[in-house]
Amino acid sequence: MDYDKDTIEFLPKPTIHNFIDLTGQTFGRLKVLGIIERRKKKVYWLCKCECSTLTKVNGAELRLRHTKSCGCLKFDTQSNFIHGMSKNNAEYRAWASMRSRCTNPNLRQWKDWGGRGIRFCERWNDFQNFYADVGNRPSDNYSFERIDNNAHYSCGKCTECIANGWTANCQWATREKQANNRRNVKRYTYLGRTQTAVDWAKEFHLHPRVLTTRLRLGWALERALTTPKHFQLKTSKQSEIWLLVLLLLIRCPQIKT
Repeated sequence: MDYDKDTIEFLPKPTIHNFIDLTGQTFGRLKVLGIIERRKKKVYWLCKCECSTLTKVNGAELRLRHTKSCGCLKFDTQSNFIHGMSKNNAEYRAWASMRSRCTNPNLRQWKDWGGRGIRFCERWNDFQNFYADVGNRPSDNYSFERIDNNAHYSCGKCTECIANGWTANCQWATREKQANNRRNVKRYTYLGRTQTAVDWAKEFHLHPRVLTTRLRLGWALERALTTPKHFQLKTSKQSEIWLLVLLLLIRCPQIKT
């Protein structure tokens, strides 16, 4: 029922000794204005919701906190949850970000995703399917990424993925791993495998700066990877400068110190 605030007539308050006056009190989003109806032993109060809607509520419902709004609270709560999950959590944000990157040309970095033809598979058009496949983020140190940055956001098992030969291409990765997986990170091939210098250094138990310094000095990849540990270069900036000086002396013996 709609109420005209200019023509509302409130009923007088009962004079019984145990009557509880709710006028002016607030329950959730509702502020009680006055008695609008009495039906047998029930008293109905006219309330103004925070959204400015006027609504009639049974006094017992107010006191027991069973009614807290005109109905807008339930709507707002439902609109902020998808399948029982808040839109503010990491999993939903990852899904929404994935969709936006692939479909919104107004994004500043659109050229890196949708602008390059990157898409998400049909199964992941639904958040529930996406969440069932990728699961919870392990911790705050993880973010959602594609394993192959030139491939799509794909589950690897829906009709579209199977038809196009798309494999499962996404994972929760640490910030360190994600930084190592950027397109602009240089990769090296050795023994038929291609990976970054950081990954090669870990595999051969070298400090990453040792390996990158050796490569910068012109060492062949195999030599840089297989030279014994005792020959590892110091990683301080001063040591790198001395190594460069030494390399110049070796290559240009006519330079006198």
